[in-house]
Amino acid sequence: KAFRNSEQTPETTRVCAKAPTLTDTLFSVRQPRYSASLQLAGHFNQLGGNSGAVPTQMRAACAMLAARNATAALRDDSNSAEGYRNLGVAYLILDRVETHLMTEAGIRWSSSTRYLQAVAALQQAALLKPDDIVIQSDLLGVFDRMQRVDLALDCIKQIRRIRPVPVTASDDEKKQREQLVNVEFSLEEALARIEGQVEQQLQNGADRFQIAAAAHQAGAVRLAIRTLEDEPIYKEQNPLARAALGNWLIEAGRVQEGLDAIEQSSSLGGIPGLRENLATSLVINGEYYRAIDVWREQLRETSMGGVQAALLTLPFLTLNPMWMGSDQYPFTQAAAAGEFIGTVRNETAALNYQIGMAQLELGDIPVATRSLQQVLDSAAETPLKPLVKFYLEMLTGKKIEDKKVEPAAVEEVPPFDGEAPAKDEAAKPETAAEKKP
Repeated sequence: KAFRNSEQTPETTRVCAKAPTLTDTLFSVRQPRYSASLQLAGHFNQLGGNSGAVPTQMRAACAMLAARNATAALRDDSNSAEGYRNLGVAYLILDRVETHLMTEAGIRWSSSTRYLQAVAALQQAALLKPDDIVIQSDLLGVFDRMQRVDLALDCIKQIRRIRPVPVTASDDEKKQREQLVNVEFSLEEALARIEGQVEQQLQNGADRFQIAAAAHQAGAVRLAIRTLEDEPIYKEQNPLARAALGNWLIEAGRVQEGLDAIEQSSSLGGIPGLRENLATSLVINGEYYRAIDVWREQLRETSMGGVQAALLTLPFLTLNPMWMGSDQYPFTQAAAAGEFIGTVRNETAALNYQIGMAQLELGDIPVATRSLQQVLDSAAETPLKPLVKFYLEMLTGKKIEDKKVEPAAVEEVPPFDGEAPAKDEAAKPETAAEKKP
């Protein structure tokens, strides 16, 4: 059903969750809505989350259906904590399935898109239900896997606050809490080291964005955010810094601020990566149709880059920026253009894959199938091939075989039948006596 029945989702913009106000808490308590879509999302997540007994294909199908139903539930109620949690869990299942497929193929894989999708949903669930230990545990698992030191530390502190150790706790419960305290202590030490390194770099006058990026890579997300927000003028003058800040804000739970920052940075244009970052943020917010339009625009520009690279191999094009002189032609130009065209093919394949996955989440099965088929048609040896083949086989029900490229036929030159003159005789000059009258 997830990969065969086409159920196209209407074009809507998801509204980010809003934390309960004091009025909501005291006088107008929000009543949870358990719609049919929300119940289906929980059902499919429960089926897909059982990795031991369920085949990979079934897990992917359940997670895709859970994501679609959770998205439908959030269209009806944008402040549904259970809706956001089920959406985040669905993306986590898809991430595990895709990582498993790529690992089996011998490819190291880490999808930033799946990570941000899951974190954005779970953080909004935590905003609506800060005292839900299940949501905090889900977040802790994600941050621990991605080595986000300060965010994992926040989750551990919240879990300890929500559920203190009772006096009547069993030995196993006490042991688990002791392990949690030890992890908390080690994370605090790691965070202190990172803070000291950042402070030292700031005193040395290093570039603030580079310092923030290094802090984020080390696992200190909130410290990276603070490093940029402490200098608002610098942040506003650096579009790349604003775009990176947007992603970091989403990780830290400030989802709406992060989406706004990415939107503002992408409006400048002309800087590589900003458009792809915008498309990812749109998918996070459920704006699939607009994300597909952004990826298609990038696809057109990328394809034109390949055409321009091919034109640069025209003979005696001295205006060619790769022109190295007649002695180097055409080897230098052909080698440089070939390398660039190979890069363009991989980028084109990645964009078609992202478009196909967005269409698949929408439920537009025929169009998603065509987009994923274009991946293999444009770049048969793309690193994404294990994922593309998996989803295409699920969509079509057919085994996708690798295309065999037959080597070009080599024309054989017939052997030379005539006798060549001896070397000495050929070189010997004709004397006057030997000349005929």
